[in-house]
Amino acid sequence: MSNIDITPLPTARIIHLTPELAEQLVKRNVKNRDIKKANYQTVLRAIRNGEWELNGEAIKIDKNGYILDGQHRIHAVIETGIAITTFLIEGLEPDTRVTMDSGKSRSIADFLKMDGEKEPFTLAAILRRVFILDHHGLRQATVASYPTTNKEVLAFFDENQWIRELSSPAKKIGARAKLPGSLTGLLMVAFSRIDDEDSEFFFERLYDGANLPAGHPILALKEVLDRVHGLKGTTNQTYLAALVIKAWNKYRAGESIKMLTYRPGGANPESFPEPR
Repeated sequence: MSNIDITPLPTARIIHLTPELAEQLVKRNVKNRDIKKANYQTVLRAIRNGEWELNGEAIKIDKNGYILDGQHRIHAVIETGIAITTFLIEGLEPDTRVTMDSGKSRSIADFLKMDGEKEPFTLAAILRRVFILDHHGLRQATVASYPTTNKEVLAFFDENQWIRELSSPAKKIGARAKLPGSLTGLLMVAFSRIDDEDSEFFFERLYDGANLPAGHPILALKEVLDRVHGLKGTTNQTYLAALVIKAWNKYRAGESIKMLTYRPGGANPESFPEPR
């Protein structure tokens, strides 16, 4: 097991961060920021997936032995019981912590843009949602904060290049229907797996509303999305997805509907609907 020394000058080395060494470091973690749940879950997932690589990112210790940066990695090693190889920089001035993490981390969209993909931000968001759909189910895929790692989503894209073709239509349909483009793309995938022709018709009519008679579920959906869009604040995307799924199920059953509603709370909450 490596030892952590208090050193007067900055030094850098590669260490094998074991759970035992991580426990030693945690005892010195008395002046750090609170754990950020989303970031921590992503680091935890990467370590569990065996994705952690020696990439130049370092655990940073000041000259008094206190952690300045890297606490998410340290806690994740303890929780998983999995050792990782990482850089360690010791002997930094305590005040240097105010300059750390000032840059923006690279996102999936950043990598896609560097690879020349069109609509990289919409594509990245759809990829992430479809990955979650395939691994954790549709409801979880509607939750924007669900943790994933860049590496696993990009590997998923390597095996599912067809998702690229969804970016432009999902963005266009979503903008007209007042839905997030990534949520539209997710539901296009989910519905097409049930019936490709019905899914194509559903989203075409959601876009243009052509020849929809009174009481048609797609027309009712368009009307409620218009009303919801006019409300102040951010609308929960799981709620929006439930409305779309309920309209899809009514359309597939050939039923008319006067008003489309979904009650996720209250005295008699509805379960999240499953598309049929």
